[in-house]
Amino acid sequence: MTLTNLEDLNLALTSTSQLIGWHNELLAKLDRKTLPLRSWKKSKQDLFDLIKPMEAELRAKIETEEAERLAKAEATKDPANANTIRDAALALLCQVAYYEDKNKKPSPDNRVDASSKTARSVGLPYSQIVEAVKTQFPGAKTSLACLRWYCVKVRVNEHGFTGYTLPQRRPRAGQN
Repeated sequence: MTLTNLEDLNLALTSTSQLIGWHNELLAKLDRKTLPLRSWKKSKQDLFDLIKPMEAELRAKIETEEAERLAKAEATKDPANANTIRDAALALLCQVAYYEDKNKKPSPDNRVDASSKTARSVGLPYSQIVEAVKTQFPGAKTSLACLRWYCVKVRVNEHGFTGYTLPQRRPRAGQN
């Protein structure tokens, strides 16, 4: 018996065996070494009072694991913390170098604040990303085609490439 909220539980409509099942399920999820319950002689309220702190502990455990997972994902978005060529390439591909006015031609003078209504994000040039990856991972065979392949996967939110945001454009080769 899995409940999403303790307040949803109506003790009058819940059997003791359902509560025992819920208790034992929580024991397993919390990796407790306590033996599971087979029966309960006391009141349902006493069993519920036993379950309540276990439910709170499980929620805290899930929140902690989620926070750790998010922190790890955020850390890999920094190219310096990347463990793999893929992580480093994706972090660099998502990095915004500057913002420009989308209504003007790209030029070194065309820079605006990110909060401007006409701002367009500009990423690092592909050649600079390839250099950075090869510096961090000597022997890497990363190419422009590889980076473009990553960009396609990110744009279509393919499995494993979700949660990334690419800049709106990149400078062309030889352009700042």
